[in-house]
Amino acid sequence: MEQVFHTLEPEFKGKVAFVNIDVNDPAEQALCSQYQIQYIPTTYFLNSKGEPTFNYVGVIQQDEMRAKIMVLAEGK
Repeated sequence: MEQVFHTLEPEFKGKVAFVNIDVNDPAEQALCSQYQIQYIPTTYFLNSKGEPTFNYVGVIQQDEMRAKIMVLAEGK
């Protein structure tokens, strides 16, 4: 997952924020609860208002992640 983030991050720089949450970090437990993260990896796609639009449980492929980001970038 981290490799997919690092590959896509430069492509969408300034348009998309990539955030990695460590479910084992006590400081991040509130986020895990907020988004009901039960399985790892879990990927959430939030719109410009910070609202969850898509989520994906499991390892997401680079092309699928890019497609989801493109949909959000188009405002759909």
